Amino acid sequence: MITEPFALFVAISAVIALAHGIAARSKLAERIGITQLVIFSGLLLGNVGVVTQTDDAYDMLSRYVVPLSIALLLFRLDLRELRTLKAQHLLFFLIGSACSVIGGLVAFFLFGDRIGPDAGRLTGQLVASYIGGGENSVAVAKAVEVPTDLFTAAFAADNVVTALWMMIGLSAPFGFSRFFSTEMPQEQILAAREHSQPVTSATLIPNIVYALALAGGILIASIAIAKPIRAFAEANQIQWLRFNTTILWVTTFALLVAQTPLRRVLNVSYSLGMLLFYYFFFYMGAVSSIQEIVRFGPAVFVFVATIVAVHGALILAAGKLSKADLATIFVCSQANIGGPSTAVALAEANGWYHMVTPAILLGILGYAIANYIGLFLAQALTG
Repeated sequence: MITEPFALFVAISAVIALAHGIAARSKLAERIGITQLVIFSGLLLGNVGVVTQTDDAYDMLSRYVVPLSIALLLFRLDLRELRTLKAQHLLFFLIGSACSVIGGLVAFFLFGDRIGPDAGRLTGQLVASYIGGGENSVAVAKAVEVPTDLFTAAFAADNVVTALWMMIGLSAPFGFSRFFSTEMPQEQILAAREHSQPVTSATLIPNIVYALALAGGILIASIAIAKPIRAFAEANQIQWLRFNTTILWVTTFALLVAQTPLRRVLNVSYSLGMLLFYYFFFYMGAVSSIQEIVRFGPAVFVFVATIVAVHGALILAAGKLSKADLATIFVCSQANIGGPSTAVALAEANGWYHMVTPAILLGILGYAIANYIGLFLAQALTG
């Protein structure tokens, strides 16, 4: 059994590399996704005894990788770019975010008793996922201390339901064209525009170092602020402050840095943040018990499906009432439910090329606001 931290790092790196290689060569694996391949690999290797399931061995991953990754992802969001969005696109993204919150509350009050005492925490985790993305789901789950087995079961259900909603979005031009406008603008954006300069071999290493140094500095500062706040809350029994607020400070500071000229030297931060998340996904799989995941499975799937079903019904109703077009409704919704990558894929697959850039901007905006909303909801619903 692999228990030594450096040996674990090498093993996880090999699994991530293998997952990328398999996804590049297999259409089925590509559809499943690298994240799911990494989680499944961790789950398998942990439960058969190849790697340890002891949390202490993954201490660095558990404590530092998630907030570091969130900072790296958010360095990409220049809020000034949001001015290029049409008001309707931003409005529907915000409507979709509100629909996810309502869906979370409906699921909590209808099925929370099936989940147990952690239902409020799970609601915050899932609402964060359905406003931003899986990265926010991880961040909020860590902040509010969702049990590992429950998190892994919910993350698996989340991905299945997200894929189902994606399939509905892909069928939208055929299944919903009778009920919604399909009128397209005359000028369409043929590709997503990246406003930063391309990364060259001469700038790659400096950009990596700058990104890691800035993200690391933000994390250190955030921990320094969050620790005394949590100690004060526990000493004075202030319930709404008892969760770890590090991720909120990381989110805030990273967004502030992203609005400065420093953003010009952070071109690779998004890819670097995604890479680090793969290490954490392996860890979550490795320390999870298959028996516990199976025990949680049915109740968690119903809980997750309820949130997305309510979100879908409400945003479609809002679209019908406001006479919005199909592309706006489904791409903005997908930016909520699946994040920027799936929203871009949906726009391109359906020929809605004018929605590619909005999909990216709205998806990253979701990353920015989801942590605040998810953590607040978890605090409000946890007694």
